[in-house]
Amino acid sequence: MEGQHRPFFDQMKEYDILEDYEVLNAWKDVISLPVGKASKIELDGLKTLTAFEVSFEGTAGDRTIFDTQYNRFVRFSREMILLSPFPIYFYQSDFKPELISRLRTYKGIFSKKTLPDIDCCEVEIAINNKMSIIAGLAKVDSSNFNFYSNTGIDSAHSFIIATEESGFFTKNTVSTIVQEFTSHHGMSEINYLKLILRYCPQGAIIYRFGGDGGDRYFSLQIFCSKLNRKLITAMYQKINLLDL
Repeated sequence: MEGQHRPFFDQMKEYDILEDYEVLNAWKDVISLPVGKASKIELDGLKTLTAFEVSFEGTAGDRTIFDTQYNRFVRFSREMILLSPFPIYFYQSDFKPELISRLRTYKGIFSKKTLPDIDCCEVEIAINNKMSIIAGLAKVDSSNFNFYSNTGIDSAHSFIIATEESGFFTKNTVSTIVQEFTSHHGMSEINYLKLILRYCPQGAIIYRFGGDGGDRYFSLQIFCSKLNRKLITAMYQKINLLDL
């Protein structure tokens, strides 16, 4: 995991991804944002992008207040993300390659029982002759956000993206994320360096949950083009943190 950092509670802070990637990647595996191993082309691409983080105080070891602290964080994340002016999607994959089976294939990655009206596209990608990864994209709106926020707290396998890119909501997109933007050595891990370089220059906003799981803090991280700075700031300013 990258180095720890002291968050700024209840305020949005902007980070230079090139300079502050270790801060952004605190509590996460180094392979999720491997800026230190980026190529020159990737480094040049990062110069056009930026990142924001909004952090909320955790439990400081008092698990009796976890629900209160976590729910406040979720309420903020919900308001912030749903203010996105573009269609919003949730991506999720298996935690790691699993044995291929008809039952897994039938169930897919999203629970049709929990969300019978879910609008999603799913794929199953064979990693080898015995193992596969099932992944999918689902449309996000006010009626289902809380389900995705609870599911997506582990950003190694999930993220939320707001994009108006034509043809994004397809099985081909899911396949690309699984095969080109995810490592499958042991546990699967999304490579956010590759992910943000692919989509953010086209105007997409990518959200991932940060923090240490709520002991010290929860956080929402936002990756986007520098051209979207004013948009992100305007979205944040519409939210009254005191009312959360």
